[in-house]
Amino acid sequence: VALLDTGKAVNFMKKMEVPYVAVIENMSYLICPHCGNKIDLFGEGGGKKLAEKEGVDFLGKIPVDLKAREASDAGIPIVLYEDSLAAKAIEEIAEKLVRILGERKASADNGD
Repeated sequence: VALLDTGKAVNFMKKMEVPYVAVIENMSYLICPHCGNKIDLFGEGGGKKLAEKEGVDFLGKIPVDLKAREASDAGIPIVLYEDSLAAKAIEEIAEKLVRILGERKASADNGD
């Protein structure tokens, strides 16, 4: 269902000529607090397949993380919870996005 909604959003952005650069899988998985196993709640690979289909970058997966709820309840940005899996994923995604946008700017500046 989420992938269908994302597909609709992509189609809407195309129709409205809104550029998009990447796909991020949110609530992609969780780590079982009892055994440590990764649980793919909504299947696996949908975000990457969508990115490939649309010809955009796939930046990564953000897991379900109880610390995100705790941070939200406390009014603290999740990225300040350094031991949070979600914070680590967001940081990695942000670094990739900065790199991609920098490459695009450099390419545009060079007339490519």
